Amino acid sequence: MPNADDPYDFSGIIDVDNLALQEPKSFNSLLDSYHLLLGTPAGTTLRTKRLSSYEPQPVRWLWRNRIPFGKVTVLAGDGGDGKSFTTCGIAAAVTTGRAMPDCFPKVARDVVIWNGEDGIEDTIYGRCKAAGADLDRIEIIEETNENGKVRGFSLADIPLLIQKLKENVHVGLIVIDPITSLLQSVDSFRDAEVRSALQPLTWLATVTGAAVLMVMHLKKGEETSMLHRLSGSVAFGALARSAILLSRHPDGRRSLDTIKHNLAKSEPSPVEFRINDQGGFEWVGLSPDLSANAIRRAKIDYARRGPAQEAADEEALAQVSYNRQRIEKSDNVVPFKAEKQAAPSEESADDLLGYAQDLGL
Repeated sequence: MPNADDPYDFSGIIDVDNLALQEPKSFNSLLDSYHLLLGTPAGTTLRTKRLSSYEPQPVRWLWRNRIPFGKVTVLAGDGGDGKSFTTCGIAAAVTTGRAMPDCFPKVARDVVIWNGEDGIEDTIYGRCKAAGADLDRIEIIEETNENGKVRGFSLADIPLLIQKLKENVHVGLIVIDPITSLLQSVDSFRDAEVRSALQPLTWLATVTGAAVLMVMHLKKGEETSMLHRLSGSVAFGALARSAILLSRHPDGRRSLDTIKHNLAKSEPSPVEFRINDQGGFEWVGLSPDLSANAIRRAKIDYARRGPAQEAADEEALAQVSYNRQRIEKSDNVVPFKAEKQAAPSEESADDLLGYAQDLGL
């Protein structure tokens, strides 16, 4: 009996196992029934090609080992950590040809941005300008005009975007921020729905040759696998050929760590960046100590210690500093007075020094 929960289960309706063994007339009749059940339009054909007839092509990189041309890349991070700042920073590098960390300068290219959360005039414009982008090379997707009726852009409009961009060979980057805003009618926890809905982005990257950067939020909680923190279905991470996680250390430092790099020849190092006082995105450089997992562990440790433990840590450091001063000087030492008695007073200087070292301070 067919499985009622599976629309593609035709057991009991068509003898699929023996389909190819039927007489030609019977085979064609059964095949017509199969297409009818699937809803395949009449006259639809399938094209195949021998692998040996293909010409191998090397992977081309917008950002070496991190963002490939002609593929979909995920950029994910917690809210408020700087995802749109980062897209503006990358757009600035692409539109000017400036080198990004671990990458040589490149020919300047155009960038296309769709942003469903931030205002263009009051946010995206200023952030791109502060990052040093060439604003004449950035195209903003605003709306879709359907027979005189204006509506918002959707994934169904990807063919229109491909049509618009097909003559622009200078497009290097297409930013979709955030992708979840284009999936309002899709159950983001159902893999099949998500994969089907996101397929147009793969076509967009393949046809235009541009890198498609799909921005996402992270789920709350601390998953074992960083890829599993992508909001909703695992299909988001599965679709992308590369995935970059934006993380913020408890000390305020921010990094971009490539947690999926299927096409890279080597594992790329985390890259640190900062937002300056003028609201501009700035690269700091390669920072191996700021991996996504290292920052995750630091956040867990910080959360477990809590305010009381933080006060104890500060007390321990102050006590260590005082003891070092006492050792270095034989007189004129000002007695140490703590505002808070968080660290046990009976601990020796050696104990406190070891305590501080255990904390990595």
